[in-house]
Amino acid sequence: MERLLATLWIYRRCAQRTGALLSHNLHLAGAVVAYAVAMAVVRMVAAPLGMVGGLLVTLAACACASSFLFLVEQVQRIGRANLYDFQRGFTAYLGEVVNIGFVLWIASTAVRLLAAAQPNPLLVWLAFEVVVFVAGNAVPEMVYQSPHTGLRLFSEGYRFIAANWIEWFPPTIAATAVAYAVVVAVGRLPLPPLLLGPLRMVASGLVLYGVMLFRGLLFAELAATGPRGRIFRYRSRRR
Repeated sequence: MERLLATLWIYRRCAQRTGALLSHNLHLAGAVVAYAVAMAVVRMVAAPLGMVGGLLVTLAACACASSFLFLVEQVQRIGRANLYDFQRGFTAYLGEVVNIGFVLWIASTAVRLLAAAQPNPLLVWLAFEVVVFVAGNAVPEMVYQSPHTGLRLFSEGYRFIAANWIEWFPPTIAATAVAYAVVVAVGRLPLPPLLLGPLRMVASGLVLYGVMLFRGLLFAELAATGPRGRIFRYRSRRR
């Protein structure tokens, strides 16, 4: 029972901290809009370039993901992010994001070959997706909060999930569901399409950063201590 109370206490602290950080960084929604515009431009430029264009689009997507994670890190670490952080973020974790994408591409290619030789390929793909979901669920947080790189991110990510899955999955899945519900609700507002499109994009940016901030704070809490340590901290907070 005390472990449950300690876990709920951590959830509350992370949620409160997320709300405070997000309220002081509402401009982060503009970064998501900028990523969407940048990707649209890159796709237009890359469309006639064939395979080279595909690589260009992939590299641009990795750069946007790097910038996104760097902004989350800056807000979580120092409480704010600015235009310089947005620009610097495109290369901050670019190599790591590219490595992750390459590992997933190699794995998916191997699974495709394996599935083609099986009587029920859907089961093979389902098993692969479950493994990626579990082993890779905390990889975004590990990119900017751990010293590990490459395949170690997945192995250490699996260890983290194996040790903390009870505390990790319920709130992160719930936060994602709430964020999705907010975006859907905004999309159903009785507004002209000219206004609804930008509003939905801004709302998506805010809830996306909110979810990732909550995940980052929760990851830091869970990675720092084990169940006994959390119970001790929970007891200490009342002294």
